Amino acid sequence: AMYAAAAFKVETLAPSIVINGSTAIPNRSATEDQIRSLLENLTDTTSYVRAGAYAAMSERMAQLDILQVIRNDRRRGASSFWLPGVPSTLAWVTALGYPVDPVFALDALRSLRLVTPWIAAIRRSSWADTSRYAPSVEEPRALVGHVIRPLTLNFLPSLDRAYQLHFRSLAMRKMAATALAIRLYEVDHGKRPETLTQLVPDYMRELPVDPFASDGRALAYLPDVHPPILYSISQDADDNGGEFTFRSKNRGVDREKLDLPFFLDGVRPKNKQHFQELARKSRDAREDHNDVENEGGKPDEDQPRKKTP
Repeated sequence: AMYAAAAFKVETLAPSIVINGSTAIPNRSATEDQIRSLLENLTDTTSYVRAGAYAAMSERMAQLDILQVIRNDRRRGASSFWLPGVPSTLAWVTALGYPVDPVFALDALRSLRLVTPWIAAIRRSSWADTSRYAPSVEEPRALVGHVIRPLTLNFLPSLDRAYQLHFRSLAMRKMAATALAIRLYEVDHGKRPETLTQLVPDYMRELPVDPFASDGRALAYLPDVHPPILYSISQDADDNGGEFTFRSKNRGVDREKLDLPFFLDGVRPKNKQHFQELARKSRDAREDHNDVENEGGKPDEDQPRKKTP
């Protein structure tokens, strides 16, 4: 969540940040070295993936702790289900517990074996690989399946959602790095690159791969749409051409549906009406830019910066 918040902050700041220029604008200026350092940090996902693996290990440890508590303290847990005043409840519940203890022990082991592959799965390079290697719990059809799997069916956590958010944050992280590289290119050349390949190798070591794509494709870049965006194909693994939709009641872009956009003009639309307004402003700005170029000049904001020695 913290990484995702940082990526959204970069989305807001990147298009207007001043590089090696005046420091008179608070929170809007930086040196080229600072930008490149942040870009490298966002591009290097080693520590991010390692943190995800540690989170999976922690989940497994918590699961083991829960299973041990349930197994070792089953007498108190079982007695709580009986009506008050029933004589000798603890005695005969305890006696009943010994025959089923092997069932609990084996099911606890089964639960841990299901959780363990999540640790390796999160280290995979794409969402498709993680989904393929991650375990799933199938509901047993026969009654005996429910009887012998009381812990797995009732206490095993579902990590699908957590892993979706992990890869979504990873995609936002990569798009934030790409946005910084685009800004460096823009202030050097007076305009944004036409394709992401123009960023390599001077601004990025390699094209940023979409973590939701199974074919190793790069993140998508649409500089000529209004407003311009980067986008990931997101968890449905379908490329919708950068299309996105909105949640109800002015709650912003729906990140659960269609593609996952990153807005290069620095403003994330709140609803459809706001998006239409941003699209109009983007279109007008593009037309003004073209008019100035046709007259033989360049807008002030497109003047290349002076590189430091």
